Amino acid sequence: MTTSGNLLNAPILPNKSAAGVKLGTITKTVQKLWGNPLRIEQIRPDYVRWEYQDVVFFFERDKLTQIWVRELYDGQTKEGIRLGSTRAEVEAIYGELEWDGTWLINIPPFGIGFDFVDDLM
Repeated sequence: MTTSGNLLNAPILPNKSAAGVKLGTITKTVQKLWGNPLRIEQIRPDYVRWEYQDVVFFFERDKLTQIWVRELYDGQTKEGIRLGSTRAEVEAIYGELEWDGTWLINIPPFGIGFDFVDDLM
């Protein structure tokens, strides 16, 4: 059986999946893979945030719309971008980033954003 521990190594596929879960997946399936969240936040009646130690899932009308990875997440994109990559490394792969509350790429595959601390993701 897959556990959340080895899901922390799952690839990051922009606009498709991360943490072993595809966008569009229903809450029940995420719960089977990851177990019960540490925290659930009802943001709006139709929008909820499930928080685990190193992954956060956002659902709209019971379907996964967004995945955040942090801390100990060890997966990476096919280009090798991962937590700990520098802004320069990200921009060398994806081009200049655009600020919209987080740093976003403005070319396909879209669907991926970055936060940096002291120039490290």
